[in-house]
Amino acid sequence: MEPRDERRRLAEQARRICLETMRRACWAGGAFEAEVSTVAMLDLQTLRAHPE
Repeated sequence: MEPRDERRRLAEQARRICLETMRRACWAGGAFEAEVSTVAMLDLQTLRAHPE
């Protein structure tokens, strides 16, 4: 696997983990939806460009 493909895979995995963790949290009301939306919009291009 090429380095950029590996970075993309890791970035996607990080987003999935964040979303799943947030879904399991006990947040109430609109705050939960706002937080999920924020993670869903993570800029993976930036993550891939600066993987560390």
